[in-house]
Amino acid sequence: MSRGVFIVCAFGLLLGSSGFTFAQDEEVLGKKRTEWLAILKEHKEVKFRRAAIIALEVMGPRSRGVLEGLFDALEKDADAEVRREAALTIGRMGADAKGGAESLAVALKSDKADVVREAAAHSLGKLAEQAKTQVMTLAGALKDPHAGTRAAAASTLKILGEHAQVALEQISAVAQDAKADRFPRVHCIQILGKLGGAEAVPLLLAIYEEKDVALPIKQAALESLGRLGEKAASAVRVISEGLKEKDVDLRRAAAVALAQLGEKAKEAWPAIQDAYMDADIGVRHQVIRLAGRLGKDVGAAAVTLLLEAAQKDVNVENRLAAIQELGEMQAADAAPVLTKMAQDDPRASVRDAAAAALKKIQ
Repeated sequence: MSRGVFIVCAFGLLLGSSGFTFAQDEEVLGKKRTEWLAILKEHKEVKFRRAAIIALEVMGPRSRGVLEGLFDALEKDADAEVRREAALTIGRMGADAKGGAESLAVALKSDKADVVREAAAHSLGKLAEQAKTQVMTLAGALKDPHAGTRAAAASTLKILGEHAQVALEQISAVAQDAKADRFPRVHCIQILGKLGGAEAVPLLLAIYEEKDVALPIKQAALESLGRLGEKAASAVRVISEGLKEKDVDLRRAAAVALAQLGEKAKEAWPAIQDAYMDADIGVRHQVIRLAGRLGKDVGAAAVTLLLEAAQKDVNVENRLAAIQELGEMQAADAAPVLTKMAQDDPRASVRDAAAAALKKIQ
């Protein structure tokens, strides 16, 4: 049953057609805060305790006793679904859920129900600053026996950004583990792209070159190499080979990664030139942008490629991108062609772009 349907049904069972009042007396659907807290703690039926969690969420974490009631339910309720709802509710309360990270961390480490541990890991990602104190607990959950919990822990570590640095050893281990589930492995590879240094490059290259590796994992490795920027200069050759992959997403990822390497990508210029012949519009667009960035390093070859794209690419956005790059390069050799385009091209957007590029060149 979806949460929205459950809310309607639960409140209907409890209160019939009672009116909604939530003001000075802290009532939700005719019941006071203390009554809802008592229901959550003492009622024998699960549906009533779950309804109490919803009511307390409406009242909010600043209402006296609400957080304590949720923490107590997360720790002690006999029903896993009630504990799961408590964990998710604490997460939705965000920064106002003071002490929530500690309560969720205990559940993540010790609750026997898979769904509760997964909910706790997920909710820690909602608590921002609080959750940074629980990085190692999340790192431990990367080895949880439940796949959903492992994935949620990895996702939350990614959300925590630089705070996850202290768990880089555990994150790297998952990233390298060919037997790891796809989702936590992808998350961990992506974290390496944000937090890793040059030492992460051989690891990411090994992942990309693994035999029979899943495409999302190969793509994540390429993207992370790109995010490392110039730190991944030693990987230029391998990344450029990605421009020849059969899968279009991998080719796009390789093109983007090369663009992120800056001038270091000039070593791959022959492969970049060949990639402009790609059937995919997106790959060609990335190559066009890359040619513009490398113009100073590869000279006339970049101008030739960009002029080809400006005049003949079947996609108008690619034509406009090539014209823009020629203008940014102040490519004087392109002026005659741009002048003709500014005067004669049937598309107004192309004529305007060519005229703008000429102003930069002249």
